Amino acid sequence: MLSILHNDMHNENYNFTLYYFKNIISEKNLLSNIKITKEIPLENSFINIPSGFLHQGSDINKNRIIFDNETPSFLVKINEFKVSKYPITEYQFLEFVLNNGYNNIKYWSKKGLSWKKTHNIKNPLYWLNINNEWYRKHINSIYKIGSNLPICNISWYEAEAYCNWKNVRFINEYEWEYISTNLGRNTYPWGDNEPTNDLCNINNKYKYCVDVNLYKKGENRNGVSQLMGNIWEWCEEVFYPYPNFTIDYVYREMSYPFFGEKKICRGGCFCVNDYLVHPKYRNSQDPGCQIQYIGFRVCLKSS
Repeated sequence: MLSILHNDMHNENYNFTLYYFKNIISEKNLLSNIKITKEIPLENSFINIPSGFLHQGSDINKNRIIFDNETPSFLVKINEFKVSKYPITEYQFLEFVLNNGYNNIKYWSKKGLSWKKTHNIKNPLYWLNINNEWYRKHINSIYKIGSNLPICNISWYEAEAYCNWKNVRFINEYEWEYISTNLGRNTYPWGDNEPTNDLCNINNKYKYCVDVNLYKKGENRNGVSQLMGNIWEWCEEVFYPYPNFTIDYVYREMSYPFFGEKKICRGGCFCVNDYLVHPKYRNSQDPGCQIQYIGFRVCLKSS
């Protein structure tokens, strides 16, 4: 089973790497195939989450492969917070771009500015500005930005700049796990049933992410949507071991080489298989990673 899960991680890598190379196409070849999407922007409201306690992480489970960075379980007190119902959408991120978000240094951290300068980042990956209109490359077409798709292929640094501009914050890892287990009461946001394509966008069924307002059956008890599948979600934290961590010598390279460097992302994406991802699963990526299918949702800052 460990070999199968590891192979599936590589399948996901193959998917987003192939997508990257398919998008490296000259604009001239794409201008004849512009697709216009006309959608009414969704209201991405904030949902109040009550305080409580969470047994964060996992203990050994004979019914599931548990990676060492998920263990051992420990008790966490969760304070009340407000979280966005949906991940941040293309519509919402476009507003940041149009308000000169990429050029205003006050929104960017020191590390974010260094990353942006080093890699000459001027806009989201795959976005094009044509005659002062923004479009997104998608294989052999370009789509005018104007959809309720989640913003995707976005780095932690870009998401951080958006949060600073909007005066909101990232969700914390423990908050994400809390709402994704129905405040610690269930295995998944929707209950205890295993994931299916009726509950979340997984198993590469649609070959890409879908609008954030789909999969109502997969919402948690508070109405927070798409916590599983569709896109990975950045969290605030740097990837570190849990208290009393013990390395797994069978797969010892799974976690410890990346402690202190990468940022946590949770929830899986559309091309992850149902048996790999669950609310306890901890993924992590370099904060400058754009190629993977990662977005984010936000929380209101405490007053």
